[in-house]
Amino acid sequence: MSGFKDILKDRFGMFVHYGIYSEMAGEYKGEECTHLGEWIQHCLKIPNEEYAQFGKKHFLPSPDFAKNLVKSAKDAGIRYIVLTSKHHDGFCLFKSDYTDYSSYEYFGRDICRELADECKKEGLGLGLYYSHTLDWHEKDAGGNFHSAAWLPVKNRNDWDFPDENFDFEKYLYEKCFPQVRELLTNYGDLKLIWFDYPHNITKEQSRKLRALVKELQPNCQINSRIAHDCNDYVSLGDNALPTAPTGVDLECLITLNDTWGYKKQDNNWKTSEDVIGVLSRTLGSDSTLLLNVGPMGDGTLTDETLQILKKTGEWTRRNSEAIYGNVQGNPFSCTFEWGCVSTKEKCLYLYVKDKTQKNLYINVGKNNIVKSVSLIGDVLKPEYTLSEGLLTVNPIETDFEIPVYKIEFENEPIFDKSLSQIADTLNLDVLWASKVTKGNESDEAVPLVYEKSEFSSDYGKHGLAVSKDCNTAFWTDCSEVLCWDAYFKEAGEYEATLTHYLAYIFTQNHSYLYEEPREAKAEFTLSVAGQVNDVDMQSEKSRYATSKTSKFNTYIRRNAGKFTIEKAGKYRILLFKKEGFDDLPITRVTFTINR
Repeated sequence: MSGFKDILKDRFGMFVHYGIYSEMAGEYKGEECTHLGEWIQHCLKIPNEEYAQFGKKHFLPSPDFAKNLVKSAKDAGIRYIVLTSKHHDGFCLFKSDYTDYSSYEYFGRDICRELADECKKEGLGLGLYYSHTLDWHEKDAGGNFHSAAWLPVKNRNDWDFPDENFDFEKYLYEKCFPQVRELLTNYGDLKLIWFDYPHNITKEQSRKLRALVKELQPNCQINSRIAHDCNDYVSLGDNALPTAPTGVDLECLITLNDTWGYKKQDNNWKTSEDVIGVLSRTLGSDSTLLLNVGPMGDGTLTDETLQILKKTGEWTRRNSEAIYGNVQGNPFSCTFEWGCVSTKEKCLYLYVKDKTQKNLYINVGKNNIVKSVSLIGDVLKPEYTLSEGLLTVNPIETDFEIPVYKIEFENEPIFDKSLSQIADTLNLDVLWASKVTKGNESDEAVPLVYEKSEFSSDYGKHGLAVSKDCNTAFWTDCSEVLCWDAYFKEAGEYEATLTHYLAYIFTQNHSYLYEEPREAKAEFTLSVAGQVNDVDMQSEKSRYATSKTSKFNTYIRRNAGKFTIEKAGKYRILLFKKEGFDDLPITRVTFTINR
């Protein structure tokens, strides 16, 4: 029986944003689109008639579009492809009885059919993206957020259709539903259908859409942007990455630069090591990776894209045992400064992003017998020691991007999930935090709720919680106190740091397409063993780590002062938020002993 577990075993997919906007390449009539490439019609308010005529005159994929795309995906170690059958502009890359605004009517080709046939021939899975509520070509399509009321955004076509008295149900049942039926009937078995932007859709309408999908293809998986908990799995926000397993079926979608559809001005390319690092992180967090490419107007991939995919393929071929199949995420309740961890059967895999580390420390436990330690793809064996359950691996000097070390045990290991210091460091991520109330700090703590999707009816109703990318969220009530019960392995003086997400605050009438928000600010108090330090989040500005997945995925580490631990043992660590500040997302608290 197929399902999300099959997607998880495949692990690695390719997202393809392709359409008329690809030929525009971020510019129209000499005016540059300042937003995402695929949003150019909305960004520049291009009338439907002009946009359609441009497409008729200029947009034509090369005859080998599907063949070349599938080959590039396979060479990169990608197991399935998800193509934008219809994006927000409403232009369809498939033959449809419900519109003449399509590739088939424009130049006689069903691009989805071509890709479906090529994927089947080469053994890749197929998924189709469909913008189910946003459609700028249609007067009655949606564009106001009803399923996520906290987003004050309007995204419908109000330049061609300024009248707000549109009939959304008419669009939904006369175009959206029939076209979804076509996609699930005409292109063989789909691994998934990827809905996007649930503006205006009601719970009942989402339920009907889900029922339609399951009636036609029961095993076709549905992402969370269908809205109202009618999904099979959760798609995180664009470019968002979790830090560790969340217990929820997750998909991460990442761009190769800063846009999704091709935009010639965007040269902020990730390196192959960036992409491999992202894939490693999804492996460590028990998620799948949907890596986006934006083909140029003729359907070919940029040289930069091809080079990234080639280098990624070298890594996936070398490390295939640590990527596909029954690989599971980080089995510990901690993260690691040097990289990520996964497990499969009798093995533990270490994906080492920071190759400057002289030692890799893992608390494997006293009862797990290490059989061997190796660097995958290299005949040299790293030196290691095992003492009182602490495994210390001495990395080998290598040119490999993100080298992967394999630790094999005599038997299938069972790992301790307690929050505990490893060597010199105690990392306390928000994902494993709980909360108490101010004045009742010694009470039994309540685990934080994981807020997996903003398109759920109970989203944001739990107070202080964990966001979908594993930071704090909805910390607006300062009587709520973040806490961890964790073990310090030895007495001594510790340096504390507080890591947070580089977040932005939006104005109430903000449209995120055009307005630049301000950086969030907050102040906290950290308390351990009766000692209290204030943490000023507005002064110390040193960067902890920057991940090239967008400006919304940057982390900053702040100095939180010194703490003296008189003796080894279990302590409650408390983080208080001061009144009058923003809801700044906290990622982790770290304690490092001074030697």
